[in-house]
Amino acid sequence: MPSDYKKIAYGESKGAGQDLKRSAQVGVDSWQFNTGHGYDRAHTGANGVPNDLRTTGLSPDKIEQGIVNSVHDHMKNGGTVPRVRPGFTGPMEGSVKIDGHDIGYRVSQTPDSVYRVATYWLNP
Repeated sequence: MPSDYKKIAYGESKGAGQDLKRSAQVGVDSWQFNTGHGYDRAHTGANGVPNDLRTTGLSPDKIEQGIVNSVHDHMKNGGTVPRVRPGFTGPMEGSVKIDGHDIGYRVSQTPDSVYRVATYWLNP
């Protein structure tokens, strides 16, 4: 991880399994990860082909750190993360390579400035 990236410091978790939501701090920014929805279940990919992050050998922590780094790079290069408010047209959709796996994700900012990763998945 490059030195200008900030490490995730996980805090409170709510739920379990597919309902697990984890809160974290990354530097001064607050984040929420819908870990159960993203990691703890199979997703249906292109052409109806199922894929499952649990079969990759990647941990949720490693995936979520990769997503944070990807969003950090996006913003460092002048990009923004959509904020949920009147006129909101949907989250930012991105992808990041982690140990050879292409991971897609959706992220937005809540009205109180929390970065919320609603889901993530294994791209084909």
